[in-house]
Amino acid sequence: MNDWQKRLLKTQTSLLLENNYPKQDWKRVYTDGSELKDAAEAGGPRRGKSWENIANYWKEFSRRSRKEAVANFRLKTRHDCLAEHLKRIGILTNSLCPIHKTDTMNREHFLVCPGLDLILQLGGDVCQLYWSARECMS
Repeated sequence: MNDWQKRLLKTQTSLLLENNYPKQDWKRVYTDGSELKDAAEAGGPRRGKSWENIANYWKEFSRRSRKEAVANFRLKTRHDCLAEHLKRIGILTNSLCPIHKTDTMNREHFLVCPGLDLILQLGGDVCQLYWSARECMS
């Protein structure tokens, strides 16, 4: 048994223990596949979500510098910790730009936000604007 198999076995065992399955039911749970099927249905991708083609997005940005790839990937999947995303997941009560409190803070807002560098805005460098906005918000 190699290291990967041992790690997988430990993970599955801990999941079974967390779900309080009696040991005699462990074989049934994994041989009939019902538990695995339910987990796949619960965690599978939903249609129309911004992360539906996540593998394609990563391929698109993987050849860039890490900082640029991370910024573009976060913006493309809309999991960017900007005000619009934080409102959507319930952390903020509104999606207003925390820099100047008027428009919704999202990818499009970077290009017109008066609190960000005008030269970067004119150049349309969304990656640099993203990191600049993150610095202003912290």
